[in-house]
Amino acid sequence: MSSEQENDTPGFAQLDEELNHIPMKAEPQGTKKLSLRGISLEIYDSIDGQRNIDTLNNELMASYNLQFFEAKGLLFHYLDRLKKGGWIKTSAKNET
Repeated sequence: MSSEQENDTPGFAQLDEELNHIPMKAEPQGTKKLSLRGISLEIYDSIDGQRNIDTLNNELMASYNLQFFEAKGLLFHYLDRLKKGGWIKTSAKNET
């Protein structure tokens, strides 16, 4: 498969777009408590409003010797849970 065909595969554009989003910590409404440990705590602590998801993914790959999609799966799982709980928000790189 040529690189041109690979880039036309559904999902690549969406993945590129998502990896450029920058997660930022947020204050949840109400009296929610956040209890994290291990990799989830490391991910939350790494959110600084400066690094995009691609950078966080690369750091996770290096820290835990993971493949790209293994790290991405973990990262997106935890970011999704944090976002649904109101603990983080994300924005596109050019929206900050």
